Amino acid sequence: NMNSFIFMLLLSLPIVLALLSAAGYHYMAYQLAIYLLLSAIVIVLSIFVYFFARRLFAINERQLAYDRAQKKRALAAKQNDTVVDPDSVTIEPEQSDLQTISQQTASLLKMLIGIAMAFALWHIWSELFSTFQRLENIYLWESIDMIDGTAITSGLTLWDMILALVLTVITFLAARNIPGLLEVAVLSRWSLEPGINYAITTLSRYFIV
Repeated sequence: NMNSFIFMLLLSLPIVLALLSAAGYHYMAYQLAIYLLLSAIVIVLSIFVYFFARRLFAINERQLAYDRAQKKRALAAKQNDTVVDPDSVTIEPEQSDLQTISQQTASLLKMLIGIAMAFALWHIWSELFSTFQRLENIYLWESIDMIDGTAITSGLTLWDMILALVLTVITFLAARNIPGLLEVAVLSRWSLEPGINYAITTLSRYFIV
């Protein structure tokens, strides 16, 4: 399975580096070892930050569930002046389901931490990936303008297209999952009506798009 493959890959890396060094590529093996060590540190820190943030949000989610249960009890007592099972009382439909909120929060955290980790890894390995800079010279659509007798090439490059696709995916995921994060991290701390919460999360989606 995938876990076994990753384990065997990690186990073989020191052997590969030792063979490279023995074959005369000592400096390359040394540089790769540094890059791999820094990459491992970034990945471990990213995992730690994710689970630490999920723990904090899980505490807020429990508090939000408790507050909603209290509202159900208060609403039941106000309507009937009798003891009613809180689960049989329905609050306003605008309020997001807690399971959905938890999933949205987890998805958004994964995306944000994943982007930060990708940028960090890109910075570490950027010297080896200089080939990607050539994508800026591959034009999918171009126009040549003469300015003061000099030909200036402009247009849409392959790198522009890749960035546009990445930003589109990020925007879609953020707009889809931002309501859960807002509900747990911000709105749950304010005493707002459910309709106001729904309006704020909906407007936040529009704003991101």
